[in-house]
Amino acid sequence: MAGIVTGEGLHRELGSAAEALSGEGPVYCVCVGTDRSTGDAFGPLVGSLLEQAGYPYVIGTLERPCDSDTLIERLKELPPEARVLAVDSAVGASVGYYQLSRGPLSPGRSMGKPLPKVGQASLFGIVCPNRANPYSALQTASLHRVLGMAGEAARAILQAFGTGERTQSPLHTITDRNCQE
Repeated sequence: MAGIVTGEGLHRELGSAAEALSGEGPVYCVCVGTDRSTGDAFGPLVGSLLEQAGYPYVIGTLERPCDSDTLIERLKELPPEARVLAVDSAVGASVGYYQLSRGPLSPGRSMGKPLPKVGQASLFGIVCPNRANPYSALQTASLHRVLGMAGEAARAILQAFGTGERTQSPLHTITDRNCQE
C-alpha cells in the first residue's frame, strides 16, 4: 500500500488494501471521529456517505459516531470474521491528501486517551496542518475541504469494496462539487 496519496491515487491504491485485509469475512469500515468537530467529522462523514450509498458494513456515522467515548462499545458490533478498514482524520503537512497504512490506527492519540487499536488497514484524511495542539487544529479545519475529501474517500471505498448492490450508484451530494474544485 502507498503512503501519502492524492484523491486520484486513493482510487488506485485502496484496492491494494485487500492484501492487508486478507480473509473471508466482509470488509467493515470503522469510521472514527465525532460530529462535534469539523476536522474530526471526516470519519463519520465517510461512514454516513457509505451508509447512504447502501454499503452494509459501516460503524461510525454522523448519526451514530464512533468516537473516544463510544469506540470500545461500538467495536463489539464487529463479527469475529470481519476484516476492518479504519477511517479517521489526521493533521499533517500534506493537507488534502490521504494516508494509507497497512496496520491498525491508534485512535485518541491527539487527546492522550488510551484506546484500543482498530483495523488491519487504515485510511486517514489529512484535513488540516499540524499545530502544537492537534485536537485544536481539527476544530479549525475547513468544512468545505472535509466534505470534499469524505466524498472522495467514500467513492474510493465503494469502488474497492462495494458489494454490487446499491453501492454502484454514484454519491450525489455536495461532496461531488467539492471534489471538482
